[in-house]
Amino acid sequence: MNIHKLVSIFILGSGLLAASGQASADQKRSFGFVGEVNSLDRGNSVLVVDDRVFHISDDVRVHSSKTNKKSTLSAIRPGVKVGFYPARRDRESESTISSIWVLPANWKGQHGYSDDFEN
Repeated sequence: MNIHKLVSIFILGSGLLAASGQASADQKRSFGFVGEVNSLDRGNSVLVVDDRVFHISDDVRVHSSKTNKKSTLSAIRPGVKVGFYPARRDRESESTISSIWVLPANWKGQHGYSDDFEN
């Protein structure tokens, strides 16, 4: 094999590893709740994820895993995987979500509440 082929294979392999780096970092992140968006009602500040209803704050922050920057609620659509940290609900008041992470389509974490956030 000549040196040009070896260099090409190395560059290609390095590029593939770099491209999968962000997804790997998101795969290791843990959230209070993870699931697939069913619907978002902006008027009533209601987000339905995996058939569970959550209230979102008026100034909710949306984070994109693709750009690692802030995003907007327009990124929250049916079928999109999201992760967030819901505050514990008590019987007297509903909690609201103040930050949502849009997860990559290949995110393989477990859906639902993590052990620390179960109702």
